[in-house]
Amino acid sequence: MGRTSKWASLLLVFAVMFASASLIVAPPNRAYADTPTRTIAIGGFESDAEGWKLSLGAEFPGAKGELVRDSAAPHSGAYSGKLSGDFQGGGNYVSASRSIASHDAQSLSFWVKTSDVGRLGLRLIDSTGQTHQQRVALQPTSDWQRITISKFNGGTQYSHWGGANDGVWHGPAGQISFLLDRSSLTGGKLAGSVQFDDVELTVPMPALEIEQVKLGNVFEENEPVSFRVLTSGDSVTSSVYDYWGNRVAERTDPVEGGSRTVLLPALKPGYYTVSMNASRAGSPIKQAETTLAVLPPYDWSQAPDSPFGMATHFGQAWSPELIPLLQKAGVKSIRDEMYWGTVEPQKGVYTFPDKLERYMNELQSHRIKPFLIFSYTNPHYDQNSTPYTDEGRQGFARYGRAVVQHYGSSLDWVEVYNEFNIAFGDRGDGPADSKPEYYFKLLKETYQTIKAHDPNVTVVGAATAGIPWSWLEEVFRLGGLPYMDAVSIHPYRYPGAPESLAGDLVNLQELIKRYNNGQPKPIWISEIGWPTQLDARGVTESTQARYTVRSHVIALSEGVEKLFWYDFMNDGLTDTHNEHNFGIVRNPGDAKGKYAPKPAYVAYATMTRQLTGSSFVHKEQIGETIRSYLFGGANGHTRVLWSTEPKQVRVKTDDPITVTDLVGVADTFHPLHGYVYLTLTESPIYLRGSVTSIEEGSKFSLTSSPTPAGMPLSIGLTADNTEPPRGRIQAALDMEGRSYPLDVMPGKTETLSVSLPAVGAPQSKTATGYIVSKGKKVGMLQTEIRIVDPVRLQVKHVLKNGVDTVTVSVYNDLNVPFRLDRIDWKIGSASGVLDADQVVPAGSGVGVDVPVPALPANQAYPLSLTLHSPDANPVAYSGKLRLIGLSDMKPFARKSIVVDGGLDDLSGVPSVSLTGEGTVKIKEYAGEADLSGEIWGTSDEQHLYLSARIRDDVFSQNDAGDGIWQGDSIQFAVSPGTPGESRDWYEYGIALTGSGPQLYRWIAAQGLPTGPVANAHLRIVRDEAAKETVYELALPWTELKPAHMNDGMLAFSILVNDNDGQGRKGWIEWGAGIGGSKDNGLFKPIRLLPQP
Repeated sequence: MGRTSKWASLLLVFAVMFASASLIVAPPNRAYADTPTRTIAIGGFESDAEGWKLSLGAEFPGAKGELVRDSAAPHSGAYSGKLSGDFQGGGNYVSASRSIASHDAQSLSFWVKTSDVGRLGLRLIDSTGQTHQQRVALQPTSDWQRITISKFNGGTQYSHWGGANDGVWHGPAGQISFLLDRSSLTGGKLAGSVQFDDVELTVPMPALEIEQVKLGNVFEENEPVSFRVLTSGDSVTSSVYDYWGNRVAERTDPVEGGSRTVLLPALKPGYYTVSMNASRAGSPIKQAETTLAVLPPYDWSQAPDSPFGMATHFGQAWSPELIPLLQKAGVKSIRDEMYWGTVEPQKGVYTFPDKLERYMNELQSHRIKPFLIFSYTNPHYDQNSTPYTDEGRQGFARYGRAVVQHYGSSLDWVEVYNEFNIAFGDRGDGPADSKPEYYFKLLKETYQTIKAHDPNVTVVGAATAGIPWSWLEEVFRLGGLPYMDAVSIHPYRYPGAPESLAGDLVNLQELIKRYNNGQPKPIWISEIGWPTQLDARGVTESTQARYTVRSHVIALSEGVEKLFWYDFMNDGLTDTHNEHNFGIVRNPGDAKGKYAPKPAYVAYATMTRQLTGSSFVHKEQIGETIRSYLFGGANGHTRVLWSTEPKQVRVKTDDPITVTDLVGVADTFHPLHGYVYLTLTESPIYLRGSVTSIEEGSKFSLTSSPTPAGMPLSIGLTADNTEPPRGRIQAALDMEGRSYPLDVMPGKTETLSVSLPAVGAPQSKTATGYIVSKGKKVGMLQTEIRIVDPVRLQVKHVLKNGVDTVTVSVYNDLNVPFRLDRIDWKIGSASGVLDADQVVPAGSGVGVDVPVPALPANQAYPLSLTLHSPDANPVAYSGKLRLIGLSDMKPFARKSIVVDGGLDDLSGVPSVSLTGEGTVKIKEYAGEADLSGEIWGTSDEQHLYLSARIRDDVFSQNDAGDGIWQGDSIQFAVSPGTPGESRDWYEYGIALTGSGPQLYRWIAAQGLPTGPVANAHLRIVRDEAAKETVYELALPWTELKPAHMNDGMLAFSILVNDNDGQGRKGWIEWGAGIGGSKDNGLFKPIRLLPQP
C-alpha cells in the first residue's frame, strides 16, 4: 500500500472543496445521457446477510481490528457498520469489504462518521479483476457526512493493479472495500474507528428486473400476490404457471417512469413460476423469471413441537431474516452450530457474540426450538486438533456446558460433535483420526458434564456421516449408548430414492438393541437431503420436492423421532456444487430472487400442515410399487400415498374424501358407484376421509407418449366398465378448461382422444384430468408427458484411429423427414462449417463427424455446435472438449474375460499397480501387506471388464448395498470422453458381502436407476491363506451408456477400500473424484485399444 499525504497538507484541500458536509468527487468519464437510473442499497448494515467482511491487511502483519453492526447513532435504520483498527502492534490497514452483484454503477454514495480518521481508502474491483484504489478526504467533523464517488478510475492518489491493469474502468463492479489505514488516523493516534451507513450505488434502470414485495415471494392464501417491476420498457407481460406446468394466469401491464407494481390474480395454494417479458414499442427487450409460494394460513403457535426440523447455518453467516420463512414452512426446530472457537476465544472465557444472540432470540420469538451442535476444535486445546487428550475432552465438555448454561430453558437438545467418522473427526495433527474410540471418550465426557449441570437436556450422540455400521457398532461396544439419549445419523443417499431408508432404520434399531439389553433408543436423522446440482449427483427440483416428503414419511413410519432436512437455503450459486444446491429456498444472489422458493419449500410446507399433530399408525399393503402410510391425530386420519411407477387405484368409500397434492392444492371427490378413482405417481398425495379400502386398478386411465416441442399434446383416456361395479357411466373428462363427454355402458370399454395445446420447449409436463359425474369430481387421473426436442443431439468426444473427433448423432422425432444442411462449429478459437447435406428420416437418426483442429493437448476448450436445416429451427449445443495426448492416456486392452473368480492370463495386458501408481489415503498405512494389488481394465463390444488381485492382511466386509464402501471393496467411476467433459458419470462398487458378491450403483446417468445392479457378471473370491482377494466383473456397456468401447476413450477412476475390522481405515486410489470430493474432472483418461 502506498504512503499518503500528511494531514496538514489536506487542510488546504478541505478549505477549497468543502462548503457542506457532502463531497462529490469528479464526474464519470463516460456519459449516461437521459438514461433513467435507480439506487441500490449495498450497505445498510441491518443484517449480516449483506456479507461485509473484515480484513486485517495480511500483507502488513500486526494490525488488529473489528467490523461490527453498531446500534449507537446510525444514520438510518437500527444499525450502521463500524470498522475499528488498532495498529499498536504494527500493520498498515484494516478494511471492510463485500462483493457486489453485477450492476453497471454510475456512482457510489455513502454516509460516514468518525472522530479519528482524516481520510478513507476506497477500493473497487472491476469485472476483469482489476483493483482501482483512491483516497477520499473527510471533513474534520464528528457528524455524519455524505460522500459521492462518480469516477472509479481516478481521484486522489489513484492507483490500479491486477486484472486488465490498464487504468480503465471495466464495469460492472465486483467488490468494494473501505480502508482505514494507519496514516489516516488523526492526532498521532494508533487506533480508531469509522462508521458507515446507507452505502448505495446509482445504476441505470434495467431492461427488466423483478423486485420482491414479500420476502422470498412467500404469500398466504387470500393475500395479494404482487411484485415490483423495474424496466426500461413501456409494458410487461406476466405469465403464471403452476407446479405441473399449466398456465393459470396471464396479464399485460403498462409501465411508466421505469417501474410499476404488478398484481397477479388470486392464486390457490401451491408453487408457481412467473415469467415476465418486457417490451418497448411492441418489441420484446428482456425476459425474467421468479418463483413464488402460496400457503394456507396456519397457527403454528398451537403446535409446541413436531418431528419437522431444518438444518441451518445461522452460526455461520445466514441472516435471521430467514426465520419467518422457516416458521411459515412449518419448521418447529432447527439444527445449527455454535463453534467452540467462537464461544471460547480465550481459554476458560466464554462469550456469545451478537450474531449468535440475534438468531437465538429470533428463533424464540417465532417459537422455533434450537438443536445445537457442539463442534469442532479450539486452538487452546490439543493444538487445535480433534480432541484427543483428557484436557481437550474436558475443555470441549466445559464449552458445551457453557452453551447450555447460557441459554438455559430455551435449549432442550444438544448434539455431541458432527460427523466424527469422516474428516471432521480428523482435524489437525492429533491421533483422533475419526476413530470410534476417540469419539466414545469425547461423548462420555461431554454427556456426563452436561447431565451434571442439567439432567433434563437431551444429549444426542453419533451424528455420523451416512450409517457407518462398523464404526457405530464399535462405539456401542465400547459402551457409548448409555451416554446418548438419542442416536443421530445422516443417512444421505442422493441421487438415489429414499425408499431404501426404511431397511437401514430397521437394521440400525436392531444394532442398538443388541448393545442396549434388547431395548430400543430414539433415532434422530439430524441431516438428510437431496441437492439439485446439475451433474450426476444432483436431482431435479421436482424430484427434490418428492423426496422431501417421501423421506420424512418413511422415517416417521420407522419410528424416527426428529428429522432435520439439510438444508434450508442454497449456500451458493455454482450449479454443479452440491453444497450450493441442497436448499429448499434459493440463495440471496439467485437470478430468480432472494430466498425465492424451490418446489421442495412448498412440498415441505404442505407436509407439515398435513401431518403436524399426527402420529404414524401403520403402513397399508396395496401393490408392489404403491406406498400408503396412515397417520392419525385429533383431526382424524390422513393417508400419504405414492407409487414409484404410475399406478391406478380405486378408493372404496361411501363419503366424500379430500385429496391434497404435493404442493397443497386440495380437491374433494365423491364416490361413483362406491369408488373414487386416482392415479398414483412418484409425487405423494394426502388423502383424508372415511375409507373402507384402497385397491390397485381402476375403470379409468390416461396415457400419453413423448411429443416433440411445438406439436399438440395427444392424451388418451380409457374407460373400462367390464369389471364390477358395472353401472352405466355417464360422466365427463375435464382437462385444462375443456370438458369431454363420456358414456360407457356396462360391460363395455370406451376410449377417448384429447388434444392439448402445444408446449414450445422440452420439459416434462404432468397432465391432469378429472372424471366428473353430475357436477362432482369422482376421479383424478394423471399422465406424464415427455416433451422432447423435435431434433435431438448426442455429442461425444471419441477417438477414431487415434484421432480426436466430435461425433454428432442427430435424431429426428418429427413424423416427417428433415434435411440437415450444415453444422457450424467452434472449438476454442478455431471455427468452421461442415457441409452435412443429409436427410434424417422420420423417427430415425444419422451420425456426423466433426474433425477436431490441431490444438495444444492437455487443455480444455469451449465447444459449440449449431445445426442448420431448411426444415427446422437451428439446434444449438454447447459444452467443452478436453484434449489429452495419446501418450498421457492409460491403455485398456481389447480382451474378453471369463468371469469365474480365477484371473485369466493377463500377461502383457497393461495394468495399474496400486502402490506403484496409486495414492495412499490411509493415515496409518503399514505397507504392501496392509493393502496393495494390481488392477486390469479391458473391454470388448459387449462389456467393460475389471480384473483385480488385491493383497489385504485382514478382510472385513459387514455391510451390503449402498454401505459396501465402508468395508473391503472396490469403487470405480466411468464418464464418457475425457475427464471433466461430461456433467454425467457413473459410480459403482463391488464387494464380497455376507450374502455373496454384490454390485451397487451410487451415481447413474441416462435415466438408469441407482441401487443394486443385476445385469452384470461378478465373481469375488477370497484366499485367506494367501491374504488375497480376486475380483472379476463384466459390466455391459448398456450400464454405462452413452460410453462404449467404440468411442476409443473414456474417463475412469478406481479405489480400493480397506477395513481391518474396526471401520474403514481409508483407501488407495488411482485417479480421484470418488473417495474425497465427487468430481469427474479428477478421473484418469483411458484409451480403449482396438482389436490388435
